Amino acid sequence: MTDKFNNNMIVLGEKKKGNGTHEILNLMKEIIDFQDKVEIAAEAQANPKQKAVIDGFLSDLEAMNDQLLEMAKGAIKSVRRQVEKDVESVEQDGPEVTVEDERTKVVSPVAPSM
Repeated sequence: MTDKFNNNMIVLGEKKKGNGTHEILNLMKEIIDFQDKVEIAAEAQANPKQKAVIDGFLSDLEAMNDQLLEMAKGAIKSVRRQVEKDVESVEQDGPEVTVEDERTKVVSPVAPSM
């Protein structure tokens, strides 16, 4: 029983993973949404000490977003380079040519008469 479980764990662990850019960008979005909530909480504080503590969280969240952006920057550049390569290859192949031929008309079926 433990053999099967361990083998499954190994198989799951062998999955090839991407660069995680999508997950990083999702996390950045969630942090930005959380920043909005922290700002609302800071504005609602009457006690200046508590407001200062909450404002300190905002600077920490900004630092987190900066680090995540730095992590995603390389992958974004890689995707951009790949798109530029694809565009160049299409441009080198020349414009797409379409040919219309009279012989390729579609005729609707006619009901047989008796």
